[in-house]
Amino acid sequence: MAVLSDPFVVDNPSIMIDTQEYKCAARAASLIPSVKMADTSTFCNPGGERPAGTTWTFDVTLLLSYGATGTEKILRTIVGQKKTVVLKPADSAVSATNPSATFSIYIPPVPFMNATIGESQEFQLTATVEGAPVFAEA
Repeated sequence: MAVLSDPFVVDNPSIMIDTQEYKCAARAASLIPSVKMADTSTFCNPGGERPAGTTWTFDVTLLLSYGATGTEKILRTIVGQKKTVVLKPADSAVSATNPSATFSIYIPPVPFMNATIGESQEFQLTATVEGAPVFAEA
């Protein structure tokens, strides 16, 4: 039995959407699978189900900023477009200890303002992945 690797603490990820790096505007990022279940109920197997496919959801918590290089303007200009996303635990070369996930999403609308007195403006960008992510280790 192999000994598991030590946990990886993410402190310098790469969150690339289209050609823009978002790590300095992000607080959290996730790529989560969910399994669709198919109804296979019969008289002999009431309530039966089986896996019928996997869908993936990309979610990133971003801070809202303005101007030519602000998150609001950059994302607003690509809303509704299909874009490539590349996620890596560390902002360095892809390897066995720093794998990447590459996938496509349609960019959802972003808020213009999400303000609370004296605080940074935070918003969630959540999108369903088109197809399945491609994972790489080299």
